[in-house]
Order: sequence, then structure tokens, then C-alpha cells
Amino acid sequence: MDKVGDVYNLAQWLLNDVGQDVYTDAYLFEPVKSTYRRLQRDMAVNSAKVLEETVVLVPDLTPITQTTIDNGTSPSLPADLLVPYELWEKPAGGTTRFQPLTKKVGPLEDFDQSQNLCIWTWYSNRINLIGATQAITVRLSYEKLLPALVDATSDILINGSLDALAAGAAALAASQKGAADMAARAEGMYLDRSNKLISDMVQAETNIMVRRLPFRCR
Repeated sequence: MDKVGDVYNLAQWLLNDVGQDVYTDAYLFEPVKSTYRRLQRDMAVNSAKVLEETVVLVPDLTPITQTTIDNGTSPSLPADLLVPYELWEKPAGGTTRFQPLTKKVGPLEDFDQSQNLCIWTWYSNRINLIGATQAITVRLSYEKLLPALVDATSDILINGSLDALAAGAAALAASQKGAADMAARAEGMYLDRSNKLISDMVQAETNIMVRRLPFRCR
């Protein structure tokens, strides 16, 4: 597994500074952390899942009035939420199975409330709902923030991301030093490497491999 120190080494090579005369490990730490967060955001918004979590929100949503879930509501969004993926609902206290909500894009239209929530949207950093006429239990799947990088020995938990992270960190570091041309080249490399990585991940998650049945099962 790649570590932060590996990102330093490649970034310094890209910056033509393997001797660390300008771009020391200590100087690159913040650019590496920033690029690590950037890459996870880029992956999440393109549905390339790195660390998915599913939780039942507590307490239940109150009837009629509760139409948003954010960091200040009860229930609130998980503290480690990056991007929500799916929501399910069921009547509070009931024994029925969770049913999926339909995700819409942008502000909700003026729908009449019913016993179920039915639809949801994500904008302004909150989940937006039309509300229901009964208490609802909500289950949420979401992209979870990766653990923060601590030092050169921290593991990089995005497989295959070394090239993208090094390029992105090099772009940030060069920009801060006023090396505009070098920063632009490194940024282009980040976009190329990250787009390829995201494309490969999304394809791997959406392709379903069909195995031929063994002879005895036919």
C-alpha cells in the first residue's frame, strides 16, 4: 500500500527537486493532504465510491414539519458524511421493510404531503424532503470521509491514486512558489490521472460479470 512518503517522492521528481532543495517533505505535507481530500470529493461526485457507509438515522423524522436533514437538525447528517447516495424510508415503529426514495435534482417542486416521503434532493449541503404526515424512520447510504493523513507513514487508502495525488500536490506546491508553468503542467497531469482513475472505478462498479454455469447446473 502506498504511503504519504511515496507521494512526496514522486511529487519532488515531478517538480525536478529530488534533493528537496525547495520542495521538502514538510512543505509538501499540506498540498498532499489537500489533494487527498480533493480527489475523494472528485470521486464521490462522480459516483466512484471509496468508503461507503449505511446508517439508520436517529431519531425518526417528525410528521409534517420536518423537511430537511442537515448538520443542525435532529436527526442530523453523519459527521463524516461527504456525499449522500441513497435514502430509504419506513413508518416509524413499523415492521415493514425499508422502501427506497426517488432522488430528484435541484429544489423540490410543490408536492402535496402524504404518509410517505417518496422523494428527496441534495443541495445547499442538506437533504431536502417534502415531509410526511406520519413519523418516518430513514436509512441513509453515503460516502464517508477517509481518515485524515497524519505523517509520511500514513497509508493512502485510495488504490491506484499515487500518480494523481503526486501531480495534484506538485501543482499546489508550485503555484504557491510562483512557478506558474510548472503548476499548470502538474494540474493537467492531475486531471488526466484522476479522470482515468475515476473512470476505471466507475466502470468496475457498474460492469456485471456473467459467469458461465458449470455443466452439472444446466
